[in-house]
Amino acid sequence: MKLRLSVLSAALLGAGIFNGALAQTTTDVGTVKISGSGDSLGNGLLIDEDSVKTKSTVTKAAIEKERATANPFQLLNLMPGVNASSYDATGLFGGNLRVRGFNSDQMGFTINGAPVNDSGSFAIYPQEYTDSENLCELFITQGSTDTDAPHVGASGGNVGLVTCGPNDKAGGKFTESVGQLHFNKTFARLDTGLLGENVPTKAFFSASHSTVDKFKGFGQAKRDHMDAGLDVKLSADTNFSATVLYNKA
Repeated sequence: MKLRLSVLSAALLGAGIFNGALAQTTTDVGTVKISGSGDSLGNGLLIDEDSVKTKSTVTKAAIEKERATANPFQLLNLMPGVNASSYDATGLFGGNLRVRGFNSDQMGFTINGAPVNDSGSFAIYPQEYTDSENLCELFITQGSTDTDAPHVGASGGNVGLVTCGPNDKAGGKFTESVGQLHFNKTFARLDTGLLGENVPTKAFFSASHSTVDKFKGFGQAKRDHMDAGLDVKLSADTNFSATVLYNKA
């Protein structure tokens, strides 16, 4: 019995020495950080921002999960410090936005860098600006405006809408959405793809028609919207882009 214990102890001691030798040969590589645009990681709302100011971003991965007629206020509703309200679930009747106590008319709104606040009252009409199918990014800065942004009455932050530019390959997209209260939205988009060799040019055009009845009482929302974009690469360092938005409601 004493001999067996000695053999077992020696075996355990040898194993410990062997494991210790292995432990000494491992190398600490430090912290490995995985980053992504939001389309491949998370749900499009968990973006690791590197800005010095408070900023939150909604990517296309999250926008595609929302209803087809969702307006920007509804898309920003889950961001920190943001409280949004809508007159109905579809977003076609508009709504309101408050960010850290600031109302929507105290926020600066831009679409591809162009300001869209009302020039007199600085009011915002979120259901008019763009189709969610054409949105690639939506960001908000809580509590501080961009010093280089073209805003006059912004005191509570900045909201930016970035539309998807024309695709390099020719193609199209068609979606049809239906629901209760005679809800219907038809959306179609056409991309020309790259045209020309000396001056590569690409463009897109989209149109949509949306209708829904009021959830209480008589009435209806009817919206016709068109988006168009042009991208011309004049040289390796020079690029010209243009966006046209039309809305009738």
